[in-house]
Amino acid sequence: MARNRIEKAVVVGGGLIGLKATEALVERVIKVTVVELADRILSITFDHKAAAMVAGYLKERGVNIITENTVSLIKGDNSKVEKVILKDQREVPCQLLIFAIGVQPNVDLVRGTSIRVNRGIVVNKYLETSVPDIYAAGDVAESFDLVMGI
Repeated sequence: MARNRIEKAVVVGGGLIGLKATEALVERVIKVTVVELADRILSITFDHKAAAMVAGYLKERGVNIITENTVSLIKGDNSKVEKVILKDQREVPCQLLIFAIGVQPNVDLVRGTSIRVNRGIVVNKYLETSVPDIYAAGDVAESFDLVMGI
C-alpha cells in the first residue's frame, strides 16, 4: 500500500450526509463501512422497508453496514487513523474516518429573545424568523417539512 493511499474508510452515521459521503468513497474504489447507532440506515428519513432497499443497494456495491453500534475508540498515531473500536469491541481497520452524525443546532444566541425557537430557529419559506427582517439559515434554521407536514 502506498503511504497515503486510502483503501478503507469508516463513515459514522447512516443518514443522508453519511450516505452521500459513502457514495463518493465507493466511486473512488474505497472499501466503506458505515456505522449507524439506530437499527437501520436512514432511520429518520425512511421506514424499515425503504431503508432495507437502500442498504441492499449499498451492500451490492461492497459497503459494509453495521447498525445499533457506534465508535468508542479511535486507534492510530498522531497523524493517521489505523482503526476504530466499536462499542461491541469489534475492530474496523481504516485509513479515513468520517463523522456524519446528527447536528444539534446552537440556538443559545437567540434563546430568551422574541425569536421563536423549537429544535432550531423557526423560519418561514423566506428564512425569516418570527422577528421581521431577522433571518436564519443553515443547520440552525428549522422550516416547514413538506414530506412530514410539520
